[in-house]
Amino acid sequence: MTFLVGRAGEACARIGKLWRRAAAAAAAARRPPVRMAPFDAGRGETSACVATKSCAIVLPPPQTMVIPRWPGIPFKLACPERTPQEMCDRLGSFARCFEPEPETEEVVNALLTYCADCLYVDVGCNVGYFTMQAAMHGALVECFEPTPYYTAAIERSARLNNVHTRVRVHNVGMVPTESYRSKFVANGKLSMTRTYHACGVGLNDHQHLINYKKHTIWSVPVKPIREVLLGRRVTLLKMDIDSLEGLLLQTVADMVKRNETTVDSILVEIGDSHTSTLEGCTGIQCNNATRIRGSDLSLVWRLIHTLNYDAYRINTHVNNEIFTWTGANINAKMNPTNPFVVPMLNLRGIRKLELLPRTTPLSEYGMLFRWGVSYLFTRVPLAEPAKHHSTDMKVAELKGFDLNAGSPLLLNSTLSTREVYAVDRASRTVSLRRREQPTR
Repeated sequence: MTFLVGRAGEACARIGKLWRRAAAAAAAARRPPVRMAPFDAGRGETSACVATKSCAIVLPPPQTMVIPRWPGIPFKLACPERTPQEMCDRLGSFARCFEPEPETEEVVNALLTYCADCLYVDVGCNVGYFTMQAAMHGALVECFEPTPYYTAAIERSARLNNVHTRVRVHNVGMVPTESYRSKFVANGKLSMTRTYHACGVGLNDHQHLINYKKHTIWSVPVKPIREVLLGRRVTLLKMDIDSLEGLLLQTVADMVKRNETTVDSILVEIGDSHTSTLEGCTGIQCNNATRIRGSDLSLVWRLIHTLNYDAYRINTHVNNEIFTWTGANINAKMNPTNPFVVPMLNLRGIRKLELLPRTTPLSEYGMLFRWGVSYLFTRVPLAEPAKHHSTDMKVAELKGFDLNAGSPLLLNSTLSTREVYAVDRASRTVSLRRREQPTR
């Protein structure tokens, strides 16, 4: 009897042990996934690794919560997997990193808010901040980025925000045309030696890629921008690749002229990289631009005068206003206002733009396209007629025309003030115009 009781006790003990193992396995299944990977010292002391002798427990890739400028919609942003979490968090902090550029945020908001299923093409997505910002507005996004650890992060961000059905990510480089690819790109692939790491995000992955390849070059296929745009309507095209933007823009202009595509707005970093930087450079003392990243300044003239785009200089790399949270400018050393542009404040939530009027001669373009500047070329009317309450206007002894004197709507067209108001109303509500028609 004692023998039987002892064997029964051992069986119960084994069953209890198995039950505890099953319970532990079920609890583990509810925790975030953890995967085993070879230990990589390149991730640094700040990474989320617990090292053992030859391997490390790697937690899920880092991500951060981003709250864009209003009316942007908050989203989760995944960083390349070897990025320390605190470095990834810099992209979600207004105080620790100047990236992403708030001016680009403002343009994306201004042109894609309430524009569900509009097409946004992002050439040079980097870590995918603006790609996610556009997708959260409901836009359909085509992202082209040659850096593999960035494209992997963008795909994770799309899944995290449940917008993966609206975002297509292409790990390719961009060239103007098929003939350019055949002439200048060996074997149809682009050799990469560097990329831009916003506030250090992706540096560890870059080093890992170099170590894995045993040299400083990786190759990606290339795609002509002509293939991307042919037969499509694009609401916003952003190009920022620090190399061929002028040539890409020239191809876009040629296609628009031949009605092979429709591009409503183009945001492009296009300043001549051979001119002076802002350091030690004020006003007309800077060197003037002669070319714009593979093209020349006549391309800008053509966009404005032949293709009917308005051209606005973005408030980046121009040493103009630096705004506080109250909207006040605190740049006491800003350059004097260029006489050939029209400063404009708070157009569709864009705090500062400078309009390049059609009356500006081509000979003066050189000082307006110096190092690092970006331009918005758009067919969308950003400026609106101004009005104010009649009581205040009467006290100030002002008329409605006083509020619109020199308006870009008048500078860029032959419309009278009355006609401008009519066009603005018609573009917003047809019913309002019908109510104004006299009854018969």
